[in-house]
Amino acid sequence: MGRPVITLEDARRQCKNFLIVICSDNARNYPIMWNLLQNHPIEGAVVCSHNEYALSRHADEVLHVYDLLEDAFSKATYAHMVMFRLGKCPRDQAYTLPIEEQYFSISPFEKMDPNEVFVDCGAFVGDTLEHFVWKRMGTFQKYFAFEPSEKTCQALKHRVERLNNEWGLNEDAIIVVPSGIGEGSYITDQQLDKEEKKMVSFCLAQHGGISVCSIDDYFAEQAITTLKADIEGFEEKMLDGAEKTIRRDHPKLALCIYHRPEDLFRLPLKVKNFYSRYHFAIRQHSFDYSETILYAYAEE
Repeated sequence: MGRPVITLEDARRQCKNFLIVICSDNARNYPIMWNLLQNHPIEGAVVCSHNEYALSRHADEVLHVYDLLEDAFSKATYAHMVMFRLGKCPRDQAYTLPIEEQYFSISPFEKMDPNEVFVDCGAFVGDTLEHFVWKRMGTFQKYFAFEPSEKTCQALKHRVERLNNEWGLNEDAIIVVPSGIGEGSYITDQQLDKEEKKMVSFCLAQHGGISVCSIDDYFAEQAITTLKADIEGFEEKMLDGAEKTIRRDHPKLALCIYHRPEDLFRLPLKVKNFYSRYHFAIRQHSFDYSETILYAYAEE
């Protein structure tokens, strides 16, 4: 990608007194690199992981989010995941809920509502959709499934056809949208930088890029009740393109906040800025760094 590569000897001369960030979940997961820099230190340099750098640098925001959490289990889960990312403790199974409960594991997200309009950003092959239909017993108004990958979208459509037949759903109850979700409407090749293109390269079309739209553009005339997002680190951009809708409808939010360490504090604080009456909960649905979910809901 056009980046310069230097030797350790070059680093000893050029990187004295630098902060060296190993861009991984945990620097100690890469023992060769970690041990090399520990056993052959660079004069005055401090070595840490991306997690350690981001969370330590923004400790005030992390603590602010902790204070916003209202139930004891959320506070304990959030604190545990922060400390785990910092390399201060091993993972504890006590803070992990079943993956099957993801996006529906607190009571406001379990309620059946015949007028529910569920927006699924990153629908994949319809795994969340299937759980949703079963939990709602086929009772809802609309389900919008956004998925940019052509191959995955085809699998999603096959699942929708099966669910329609099994549950006797109206053909327009589940709408598959072959698009990504972001801060605006564009084609990826025209808008993304090199790093972002790398992140979505698995779903770029052979000719041109994939289409991206914003929640505000797509739902300008349609109220929504629930918004779920698992879009590989683009959750913050999704929120930037959903501000009007969130301020207007105050939908329940189930957002993945694990893709980047900054998401652990940026996403909750952005949501709170959009609507101050949101209540927050945190749940963990895997035994590693992944599947940390922010649940936000407003009681009118």
